[in-house]
Amino acid sequence: MDRSKRYTDYNSYLRGLFGERVQKIAVDAGLTCPNRDGSLSNEGCIYCNAKGSGTGAFGRGMGIREQIEAGKIPMMKKYKAKKFLAYFQSFTNTYTSVENMREMYDAAFSCEGVVGMAVGTRPDCVDEHKLDLIGSYAQKYLVWLEYGLQSVHDTTLAFINRGHTLKDFENAVANDPGKGYPDLRPCDPGAARRNPGHDAGHGPVSGRIRYSRSQDPPAVCDQRHAAGPAVSGGRLSAHDTAGICGNRV
Repeated sequence: MDRSKRYTDYNSYLRGLFGERVQKIAVDAGLTCPNRDGSLSNEGCIYCNAKGSGTGAFGRGMGIREQIEAGKIPMMKKYKAKKFLAYFQSFTNTYTSVENMREMYDAAFSCEGVVGMAVGTRPDCVDEHKLDLIGSYAQKYLVWLEYGLQSVHDTTLAFINRGHTLKDFENAVANDPGKGYPDLRPCDPGAARRNPGHDAGHGPVSGRIRYSRSQDPPAVCDQRHAAGPAVSGGRLSAHDTAGICGNRV
């Protein structure tokens, strides 16, 4: 890991856990979202496309196993990767029954080389039974639960048509300590610029929400999302956040 960084990039974190490169493979489970099906809205979040910010593979007739096996091929050729994370990315991947969730996740882990999964969801689409199911996989695999918190400001959340509040997020995270997986909170610094008057930081919530796993996940960030405070213990500055998220200050 590059010790000059104030955060652990995602690639380094995975290498530290598995001793080799691990590649994410996006999975479309054919679900929808309450912000799309009319339960909350028909319009979706302002940044989400018609495919739920995913691949649209399910709509092309590809099942979960088929998507993963197809996704492994270019990753093996380009990166020589042998281990993979199934990234349930499209729409809301807990917006279904517990039984269907189990079938989805079991299908992913039945593929050779899959050592973990990341589940993209919303804080208003989880309950105790769903969290217990996700937590059961964390006993054997690396599991990340991604809540789509794009801002800590309710007015910004309304502006981007998220359909939930900061309180919904806090309630969801408060229900999952001890489940055995870290929960991520993607933050979009650009949302503040689209809604002037709000800063891009998310420090206030970082101080109140604790993580469920002891592997220091708050310091782990990918290159799109700031997932928590800096390794040094302070909050990420605007410069750090912009560097991680690929945005300019």
